[in-house]
Amino acid sequence: FYMLANLCSHSKRGAVWISYAVDQYRDKMNGKGFVEMTTMGMAMPMHCAGIHLCTDDPSEALICKAAMALTSAEVKAKTRIHFGSHTECQYRLTTFGIPHVALPFTTMNNDPILEDHLAWYKKCLTKCQDPAAGKSSINNHFGSNQHDVLFAGRTYSRNGNEELRSMAMRHVQKYNGGNPKQRRAIVDSMVENIKSKGGRFLKLDADGSSWVEVSMPEVREKIGQMFRNFRRPRASQQQKTSLPIPNHLPLLDETDIAPNDVLFGRKVCHDGNLRLRQMVETMASEYDASTRGRKKQLVDSLVDDIKSSNGRFLRQVEGGKWQEVLDDGVVFSKVSSHFRNYRRNIRDKQ
Repeated sequence: FYMLANLCSHSKRGAVWISYAVDQYRDKMNGKGFVEMTTMGMAMPMHCAGIHLCTDDPSEALICKAAMALTSAEVKAKTRIHFGSHTECQYRLTTFGIPHVALPFTTMNNDPILEDHLAWYKKCLTKCQDPAAGKSSINNHFGSNQHDVLFAGRTYSRNGNEELRSMAMRHVQKYNGGNPKQRRAIVDSMVENIKSKGGRFLKLDADGSSWVEVSMPEVREKIGQMFRNFRRPRASQQQKTSLPIPNHLPLLDETDIAPNDVLFGRKVCHDGNLRLRQMVETMASEYDASTRGRKKQLVDSLVDDIKSSNGRFLRQVEGGKWQEVLDDGVVFSKVSSHFRNYRRNIRDKQ
């Protein structure tokens, strides 16, 4: 069982796992061993981009194919079984972008080459034992826990991540309706729940070779962002769908529009829109350099500024009438798009 160490540090899509059981490298496997091997590979705290099983034994190839029925759909999509000699298996691996030089043996006489693998292992071991790092580091291979929560910019199908998402979905209504103190209590209770099971909150380090524990303030920020993300898909869906006109909201003529009102629409020239664009231009640099949570705070402050000056957010409905938009999610999405459009216009001019 061998991980493709040569490509691991350079691969952006994740690690590639190879089980090579050909000729002198063949170790008899069975269905149970295959399931344990793939389960162990998927349980590692890293994104697995692919699993390749190479064998020259027909019975082993049949066992592997039969054992595939016991795995999940996610594992099946990433797993390939290669049957044949050294040359045939190596050729099939090259069709998946795995060159001969990345394999732990020579092409001609199949002598083992472990220098690259050992150098990569020593690098990870040194990094874990470095006391000057100032924070605990978890090697990619060892110390994994099924209750660990991984923050890496993608969705992980791990027990810890699933448990955190499940808890967030149960508390989302209470979180949205609570004050800052109540929201923090909800987040802290979720963190304690994960830690009580031995789970940790991990993220990749700067070079992407090891996992490090996340500080408590950053954990709170990331969980808060998870709650905010639950609202955004619904807001964007409402924005793209033609909504019925609420009967309880008055319809406004153009003479009823105030100077500080912001009109949603394409190429609208109005005093309120010009003021909004000026505010976006002033805050654009800070917005682009901020985290998701800070970006939301900037957008919320901009919306509050508009409303504090007696401004409203209006959309045009049938008959040329205008109506106020009271959905905070739609307003947030519209105002956020002004920052993206401003950045796009600057890039096009350059």
